[in-house]
Formats: sequence, structure tokens, C-alpha cells
Amino acid sequence: MIEISIDLDFRANGRFYEDDERLQNFRGRVKALINGYKDLSKKYLESLSDDGKITGQEKHELIDSLEAILMIALMIRKHDFLKKEFRVIIVKSKGKFIVEINFIDRLNWSMSGTIRPEYKIKIKNFKHWFNGVFSDSIKKFIQIYNIYAEDRHISSEEKQLLAEQLDRITIEIIEMVVYIERFMHFK
Repeated sequence: MIEISIDLDFRANGRFYEDDERLQNFRGRVKALINGYKDLSKKYLESLSDDGKITGQEKHELIDSLEAILMIALMIRKHDFLKKEFRVIIVKSKGKFIVEINFIDRLNWSMSGTIRPEYKIKIKNFKHWFNGVFSDSIKKFIQIYNIYAEDRHISSEEKQLLAEQLDRITIEIIEMVVYIERFMHFK
């Protein structure tokens, strides 16, 4: 899904699942996000189980799992946390890593962005990223939501904070896909 050029420009297009009953409400989408996270963990552990190394096929399976989580994160962002705007720009490291997401209509989206040469990808291995940065991002989103949902009303300011956390999840996924595609060594 995500196409990455040699100079680390990237783009993707997608379509949200329209018939999946589980994704028709916020609770179902969050559950799908959590299940995607669990599936990614399982795929990673399976990829290491036979010989402790990740092959090219296993690399593609990890990317597929990451892109499935990305699709759910974008769906939540679109359906639950966008007001009227149909474009989201996510910036990391003072503009050295930029992602632009355009929600074309109810179901279709496109994404483009760039990682500038001066941006240093800090990921050194998948395990540390998954157990640290990514796990923390998912857990923080769920914690923030649980705190704000206690009064059964999420204010516009609270929605903005949740949207910002989804944006962090999104940019972390993209960075990991780039890392796997361009920098991770395989056997």
C-alpha cells in the first residue's frame, strides 16, 4: 500500500471497509485497532520462532499488519475526530518528517509525505520499537480515551488530544514501514 521512493518520499491510497459491521461504531474501530496491535505482535513472534531471523516473506507480513493498523487509525481519525476539514498534516522533528492525509470522501483517502535527509530514523530494531514507542502510543490513546469517556461526553478539546495521539500512531507506523522497507536487514 505505501509506496516509498529512493529519496524517502512516500504515498498511498486507500479505501475504508464499508461493509464490516465491527467497524460501524467507535467502540468497534478501537477494538479493531487493539486487535491489529495484537496481530502484529503475534506475526512478529511467529517470524522469529523458527530461526530467530526475519525473512523477506515475513517482512511483507509485518508490513501488511502495520498497514492494516494504519487503515484503522485513519478510519478512527476520519469518522470520529475530524470536524469539517478533510486534510490532516502531521509533522515530526520540526518538519523533517511530514505526512499529509487527504480524506477524499466518506470511504477514500490518499496520503503523501517525505522524510528529509537530515531526519534520522531512530529505530534500531523492531522489538524495541514495538515494545516501547508503538506500545506506548497505543496504550496512551486508550488511557486518554478512558479518562475522557468517564463522564460520557468528550469535549472538542479532548477530541483534539485524542486526534493528536492518533496522529502519533500514524506517523510511527509510517516510520516503521519505511525502516522495514529501506533499512532493516533480513536473512
